[in-house]
Amino acid sequence: MLMHAHLAGDPQAFNELIRRHRTLLRVVALRVLENHHDADDAVQDSLIRAFRSAHTYSGRSSVGAWLRTIVENTARTAARSRSRDQNRVVQIDGTQLAEAEQVGGDPAVIVANRERIASALAQIPLQWRRTFVLVKINGLSYAEAAEVLDIPIGTVRSRINRANAARAKQRAQKTSAAPGTI
Repeated sequence: MLMHAHLAGDPQAFNELIRRHRTLLRVVALRVLENHHDADDAVQDSLIRAFRSAHTYSGRSSVGAWLRTIVENTARTAARSRSRDQNRVVQIDGTQLAEAEQVGGDPAVIVANRERIASALAQIPLQWRRTFVLVKINGLSYAEAAEVLDIPIGTVRSRINRANAARAKQRAQKTSAAPGTI
């Protein structure tokens, strides 16, 4: 009934649909994206899409099911996009890390080490890597990284320490595996 009222031009009908379904839609988005801010964005984008494409609602399912499908598809698209962006960032950050660790070094050596460093970063667990990249590569403070990741500042400190320990272990393994190399 509310969808028919909306299509007939009732300006409050869609608002009532939102009011009735918003909490469930947010739960659906949160389940897919695992981040409150991203879930809120996905719900907002989905509601705009639903508003604009309300004329395509066929009535074969409930309006709630139709809205949940839109939110789930939007959230999945956002998750895929975020995953691609994170993979792209790791490659760039590996290059930045190589340059940062070897300031004044021979450019040929820096280029040779870029792939090794990117590979080393990729071996650090994702949560630690994200935190490490934000703080050590992108220069965010611990407080800023905590806000971006929506975690306590103590968790940021812990992840940085664990990432540093993992990197040190990797360097030690490389050094022991290839004596005479740095």
